[in-house]
Amino acid sequence: MNSQDHPPDEAGATRDQAATVVSETRNANPGQPATAQQLEQTETRIEERMSGFERSMIRLTRAGVIIAIVTGFIFAGQLYEMISGGTQTAKLIKYASTQAKAASDIAQASDDFTDSAYWLEEHMQDAANAMQDSVDTADRNTKTTIHNAQTAFRDEQRAWVGIGQYTIDHFDNKDAFRLRIPWVNSGKTPAVDTETGVAYTFQPSPMTGPTPGHKYVFEKASALAPQGIYVTNITNLAVPGRFDAITNGTLWMYFFGQFRYRDVHSRKIHTTTFCLLYDRINKQMVFCESGNDMD
Repeated sequence: MNSQDHPPDEAGATRDQAATVVSETRNANPGQPATAQQLEQTETRIEERMSGFERSMIRLTRAGVIIAIVTGFIFAGQLYEMISGGTQTAKLIKYASTQAKAASDIAQASDDFTDSAYWLEEHMQDAANAMQDSVDTADRNTKTTIHNAQTAFRDEQRAWVGIGQYTIDHFDNKDAFRLRIPWVNSGKTPAVDTETGVAYTFQPSPMTGPTPGHKYVFEKASALAPQGIYVTNITNLAVPGRFDAITNGTLWMYFFGQFRYRDVHSRKIHTTTFCLLYDRINKQMVFCESGNDMD
């Protein structure tokens, strides 16, 4: 039978075309690469021969690859964030460490300042005490200086009463012994509230001065102006019976006296005392070794 009597069906034609394509492919030069059109046709034919399940698996695979890629990018971003965050954390830790060290330095400086403040307070207190001691010393010295100046002024201005030039008016074997004793104010202010007392004694041997507890009979005297004089006169001393003994040195004649007064600067009572001895050689009165004083 020839082909005209039996026309081929469509399935047989398709098989013949596929066989022709395969044959052509097999007979092609293996050293010549396939063209893009041939590859596209091949893929199209392969997809046409695939079942629906296989095509679904391919799509899922592609989606999985895409998801994996996207997930990779996400993980990469997270890894970058983690690395960047770790770097920032390290910087923060470094900054925190620096701040902690700075805080420690500030605390140490504060402690040093506190110690310095305590030291300064202690030494300031010592300095204050020293200054107070200096002020107290200066105050005492000032008071002492003022007191001494006042005392010196009062001593310079006060009344000073002493004994003047005493003289024997009369001394013989016939009449009473007469002695003139002047009191002189050599100060610059008056001597007030004055009184004077005089006593005498005869001794068989020399004395150095008035005996302790010797009593005077005082009488009021007049106030003494500066450079003023008050005279005590002894006029009724009977010595005729003792004249020879006094003049030949077997009897010693003494006169004791006191002048008491107050100056105008204080209520203090001042006392001037004297002790006089008759000198038979010079025939005059002389001062004893003691008992002469002016306070």
